[in-house]
Amino acid sequence: MKKKNISLILILLLIVSLSFFFIFNKSTNKKENIKKQSNKTNVVEKKEEAQITQKETYGNTDIIGNIKIEGTDIDEYIVQTTDNDYYLKHNLKKEYDIAGAVFMDYRNSIDDKKILIFGHNARKLETVPFHDLEKYLDKDFYNNNKYIDLKLGDEDSKWLIFSVMIVKKGDNTHMKLEFNDDTWMQHLNYLKSNSIYNTGVDIASSDKIVVIQTCNYNPENTYILVCAKRI
Repeated sequence: MKKKNISLILILLLIVSLSFFFIFNKSTNKKENIKKQSNKTNVVEKKEEAQITQKETYGNTDIIGNIKIEGTDIDEYIVQTTDNDYYLKHNLKKEYDIAGAVFMDYRNSIDDKKILIFGHNARKLETVPFHDLEKYLDKDFYNNNKYIDLKLGDEDSKWLIFSVMIVKKGDNTHMKLEFNDDTWMQHLNYLKSNSIYNTGVDIASSDKIVVIQTCNYNPENTYILVCAKRI
């Protein structure tokens, strides 16, 4: 009888222990989920606050993001307006400035499969936004600095450079934004095959790309294009 009572007590203790374990585990998981959700909310709020702050700092609602390129001094806000002329000669405060600002093509939306971004270079002035793109004319520099960081809206993304081109002013093939399935792949092959060196990076029709353009002075009257795909 004593053995039976002991067994019954042990079973009851086991049931109580298991119940406590499940209740404790459920409570812990709930707390963790709440903590994760809270952290996620905080990240979103911080991004929104940063976006609001940068617009308030410059008093400019045209600011849509940021571009940063490793190995260079390029860490610039991106703006967009209703044309591709205004920010050639205006800064982020909308003041007249021959250095201009970095801007996205007015035809683009941030979700497009191809995005065009422009910024000035100068022959001797190094404080213009995209002067350091000249570094990509050197393949050794490219080999050590292949990535571009973009923030568009509230989304951060990383892009791998697959082509560096020099094109003559007046050749606007790289400016095209409307494609069907066939012409899209043809366009990607055009950008890839005309690179001044082989990057060894493959491209596919599913890739989303960005083309960054600035002036080049060797040779004269040309542009440097740095083309990258989202990874």
